[in-house]
Amino acid sequence: MAKETPSLNIDERKEAVRDRDRHRCVNCTASDVTLDVHHIVPRGRAGSNRLSNMVVLCRECHKAAHGNGMAPRVKFDNGTMQNEEFSLYLRYWRSLDVAIFDDSDNCWCVPKADMENLIDIIRQETNN
Repeated sequence: MAKETPSLNIDERKEAVRDRDRHRCVNCTASDVTLDVHHIVPRGRAGSNRLSNMVVLCRECHKAAHGNGMAPRVKFDNGTMQNEEFSLYLRYWRSLDVAIFDDSDNCWCVPKADMENLIDIIRQETNN
């Protein structure tokens, strides 16, 4: 973790946060998009510019963090995988609070940030 250094100006702090978070969104892991430095506790609510109060978010995740959009999602429908595989994923999607069925697109949507954990769980179960 980056050491707190009081002498850093805000731009240097933001760069230190980007380095610490490896120039990736801490939510969805995107790296090839516009990345913002987000204050976990907003400055307007007495949040500080301490490195521990700042994280890197992609623009979509940043907007979602402020209630102005949705974090990136992964969409799945029965046409993208075999029925047996789809059934296995479907069982997990139904158990996740964050997975939703999008009627307009006729598919399941899971936040990208949750997909890696979901895939790990499914791999562990299918390997046992």
